[in-house]
Amino acid sequence: MQNKFPSYCLLIIIALFAATDSLACSCAPFSDDLQTAVALAYERADVVFLGKAGSKRYQQGSIAGSHETVFNVEDSWKGLTRDGIRVRTNNSGAACGFRFNKRTRYLVFAYKTKDKILSTTICDLTQPASQAKDEMEILDELTGRKQGSVKQP
Repeated sequence: MQNKFPSYCLLIIIALFAATDSLACSCAPFSDDLQTAVALAYERADVVFLGKAGSKRYQQGSIAGSHETVFNVEDSWKGLTRDGIRVRTNNSGAACGFRFNKRTRYLVFAYKTKDKILSTTICDLTQPASQAKDEMEILDELTGRKQGSVKQP
């Protein structure tokens, strides 16, 4: 009789990878209207800023893991008065994590977790600044800032 143990192990490993890939992030849209979406994201967020991604530190603790990215803040619409802000997100897009690239500028909408850690996901309107000109103009309007007062990408 042949040992079927290796075959069963292989099947279990394949099943685990298939299950992980099928568990995808699902974001409820803020709104189909950009003005409303930005207003809702701004209201929900504890901080909203424009910054350049710097160093990244990986964290243990959840199945997907997470990482903190340090940002050099260039401008802020809400909640920030200092530079060197750390923002945490999950490592996996399947867990709604956001992939920050070093030296890239981002418009970040982040909220404080129950542990007072700033966090963001792909569902929070966080995006590269190069794709967020309209969102930044809407933020200027919402906060009563002069149009174009934010450094453009």
